[in-house]
Amino acid sequence: MDTGGKPLLTGGNPVRALFAAADAPGAAPDNAGYDIYVRDLSSDAAELASPAIPTLPALGPNRGSGPLKPDNFSVDGRYVAFWSWADDLVPGDTNGCPDVFVRDMLAGTNILVSINTNGAPARRAAYEPSISGNGRRVAFTYKGNDMSELDANDFRDVYVRDLDEGTTSLVSLTAQGGTPATANSENSLMAGDGKGVLFRSTGAFGYFGATGAAAYHRDLEMG
Repeated sequence: MDTGGKPLLTGGNPVRALFAAADAPGAAPDNAGYDIYVRDLSSDAAELASPAIPTLPALGPNRGSGPLKPDNFSVDGRYVAFWSWADDLVPGDTNGCPDVFVRDMLAGTNILVSINTNGAPARRAAYEPSISGNGRRVAFTYKGNDMSELDANDFRDVYVRDLDEGTTSLVSLTAQGGTPATANSENSLMAGDGKGVLFRSTGAFGYFGATGAAAYHRDLEMG
């Protein structure tokens, strides 16, 4: 079995291992890309976390999912955030670009995260998800400028999707006036409680002494 990187351990009970593989454990390869699996370490059972919906046709050959990070699952292991080229994970995914998803392992459903507040799918690539410990908020990197009226640049930006509120917010903004970054922002990391997000940016944010690439924190409660 071809695996993509080291497995990650979730919290909760039972403990689960999250890993990417090119084919199901013990089975022949079923597509050209990596899929995401969750293994229950108490029962040794592996469950596919990036399953296609059988009634949806695959519109393209790409089905690969992106690399995993420790912040790709909620504390209890119920929610798994990942990005994928697959277009048959949810209805209406016709943009031909990688998107960000959350898998609810308890409900057995896929949630498209890279959509705007009105529910319209992203038009360009979305990737690098980071989910909060409670599974409520997901930060991700987006290369387009159609997700927010505030996003008037042509750089990579960081957004946060609130799954409870159904809102998507641009967070790579300056503290003064909410102006978008003047260069790429990416590599986000959600706080465990979902109240803040860290990200890296080479843009000018107006902070004294900040030059070149720097890490920034956005308080989602204070704005």
